[in-house]
Amino acid sequence: MSKFAPISVTMQEEVEYILYSLAGEPTLVLKQAGEINKPYFNALLRRSRKNMPRIKSGNIDADLVAANRQNDRELYANHVLVGWKGIKDTDGKNVPFTAADALDFLNQLPNFIFDEIRDFATEPRNFVKDEEGPEVAEVAGNLPSA
Repeated sequence: MSKFAPISVTMQEEVEYILYSLAGEPTLVLKQAGEINKPYFNALLRRSRKNMPRIKSGNIDADLVAANRQNDRELYANHVLVGWKGIKDTDGKNVPFTAADALDFLNQLPNFIFDEIRDFATEPRNFVKDEEGPEVAEVAGNLPSA
C-alpha cells in the first residue's frame, strides 16, 4: 500500500479537433493515437516490427518517412479518426463518416496538416479531462466532443 494519495486522471475516449487551416474549419473526432487505443497500438507495433531491421541498420531515407506517413494515414482512418463534422464533398454537401472516406480525406491533406493531426492525437494531455477546470483540448483551442 502506498503512502501517497491516490492519483486520478480521467481520460476522454474521443475529442474534437478543429482544422483551422481548412476552409469552413471542419472538425475531426479523434481517439488517442497511443497505448490506450489498443487496436491502433497493436497495428502500430505490427508495422514497427516490419520496419525495425531497416531502422536498426540506419537505412532511413525520405522513402521510409513517406511510407511511414502513408501507413499512419491508413492506421488513423481505421483506428484514430472516428467521425467528423463539416467535411464537404465536391458539391458542398456534408459527407457522412466512413473509414473508407476517412482514408480518402486523409490522403487529400497536405503532409503538414496531417502531421498536425498526428501531433495532436499522439499527445495524451489532449485527452485528459480536468475535473476542476476546462479540458486541455479546450485550452488548446479544440473543443471536446459532446
